[in-house]
Amino acid sequence: MMQRFKLTLVDGSTHVVTRTIRDQVACETYFRANKRYGSFSESPFRALAFTAWSAAKSAGIVNVDFDQFLEATDPTLVSLLDVEGIDDEDDEEVESLGEDTPADQFGN
Repeated sequence: MMQRFKLTLVDGSTHVVTRTIRDQVACETYFRANKRYGSFSESPFRALAFTAWSAAKSAGIVNVDFDQFLEATDPTLVSLLDVEGIDDEDDEEVESLGEDTPADQFGN
């Protein structure tokens, strides 16, 4: 299932990015290299932020390293204010649900 994120940056802009397998693998690699954070299941918000950053970087929205993106240490650079997952199932409309359903088993 494809997952998208809505990013809100400190400048007030919002962007929707799509997570790819590349972003997921990058997140796993990040946690292996930074054992002080534990596993990504032990740091779910950092994992979410990293995956969103990786997707935003791939999309050309940001051009800063992850720590800058997360911690906003330089106010002149783009950084993250908030991230939320977008459930693709919420985007799908179900048309004519129940319109052709008979009132009972005999079609009355």
